[in-house]
Amino acid sequence: MNRNTVILIFVILGFVILGFFLNKFLSNNSQSFEIKIGFTGHQTEKSVSCRFIYFTGRKKLYINATGNEKIKISYDISLKNGEILIYLVSPEGKEVWKHKVNRKAKENEIVRLKIPGIYTLEIDAKGARSGKIELYWERILGI
Repeated sequence: MNRNTVILIFVILGFVILGFFLNKFLSNNSQSFEIKIGFTGHQTEKSVSCRFIYFTGRKKLYINATGNEKIKISYDISLKNGEILIYLVSPEGKEVWKHKVNRKAKENEIVRLKIPGIYTLEIDAKGARSGKIELYWERILGI
């Protein structure tokens, strides 16, 4: 490599690192920091499906509950390193349910939504590498 190419690589790398630090430390919203490498996927009203080489960030699904109803949360997650937290937050901002994945998990959870309002089902990835996320929710009829 010639000298100009090396200098250009260092300048670009410096701007990328500077951008991450400015976003992380000067942003009023710490949740806005996100890194996606090799990320592909899609999201619908009730599901998230993605594959990635590296992922730090959040995905959210919203559930409009009438109160005193049940939902089934189904997930199939695998990753080589890092961690993924899945949690459900009530309209009051309280954590209703939580699950942490460090390697692999494939489960179904039944959760009761006691109060009416908008619940948030969140996926929080922290340094997740070489992985996939399949998550969806559905209402359970006949309570």
